[in-house]
Amino acid sequence: MTNSDISQIKHALKETVIIFGPTGNVASVVARTAHAKGCNVVLAMRNIAKNVPGLIEGSESDFERIQADLKEPESVRATIEKSGAKRAFIYFINGTSDHMRSSIEALRTAGIELVVFLSTSSVLCNGRNIPPSDITTFLHAQVEIGLDEVFGPTGYLSLRPSRFTSTFTRYRRVINVGHVKLYEPDIEKDYITPTDIGRVGGSILAQGMRNGQNHVFLFGPSQISLRDAVVFIAKALGKPVQVSSLTAEEAVNDYMTKGLAKDIAEYVVSRAAIRPAGDLYKKHIDNVSLYTGSPPITFQKWVQENKAIFHL
Repeated sequence: MTNSDISQIKHALKETVIIFGPTGNVASVVARTAHAKGCNVVLAMRNIAKNVPGLIEGSESDFERIQADLKEPESVRATIEKSGAKRAFIYFINGTSDHMRSSIEALRTAGIELVVFLSTSSVLCNGRNIPPSDITTFLHAQVEIGLDEVFGPTGYLSLRPSRFTSTFTRYRRVINVGHVKLYEPDIEKDYITPTDIGRVGGSILAQGMRNGQNHVFLFGPSQISLRDAVVFIAKALGKPVQVSSLTAEEAVNDYMTKGLAKDIAEYVVSRAAIRPAGDLYKKHIDNVSLYTGSPPITFQKWVQENKAIFHL
């Protein structure tokens, strides 16, 4: 038996997983984590020439790339059949008329047995009770409903992360200017890194679900106010900063000047005023450690490691 034969046998014995959108900050970590845990990893990409964050030179050959688009069910079906994958990571795609239902069905008919979906922690329980006016929550809930109806409760898992640390990049310019205006700056909330979300997603793809749990809430390790977070970022950059408060009306107008429609701006502002559910946070704060075996990254450490993205 040749080395090539042995290599092919080892490859065939590994779990094959497919990652849609691997150029994203979360999906790229999902891919690397699943590979580190022994999976054959297939990257499903609209543009197979695009850079995937974190793939070091020399490791590219370990990741097969296939052209695919989650908006195109036939593309999804062909990609799964070609790859032979049994598990898939997907994320929310806006602009589909059926809330991704056709693509979900394509995943199933092509042979996928477990889907890990990047949802949101605002989907608290039964998605069927969420009104369309709660835009982001409603849209993610519709995908979860589709997964439940097509795959059943043991065939999918929804990752429900809280607020991403990476959203603070929206304040990059005003932090560097030295004056940041915020709505409800003193409400303390948790922030989780895309890396931790991806580590959990990759671990579940590689190892499967635990105890039949088909949704996993993910929270950052501590809570911090917007004001303190912005001040910490500015301090890490060595820049002075002044933080002032906006009224709800001023916040809506500010978003509208940045191009958001009034109803969307009002929705974003209403979400910003929501205080975190303490019991939910306490119950699920250890999930990152539970699924990955190591604690989540703190906001402060994330800032120190990512200062470069805040420089103009």
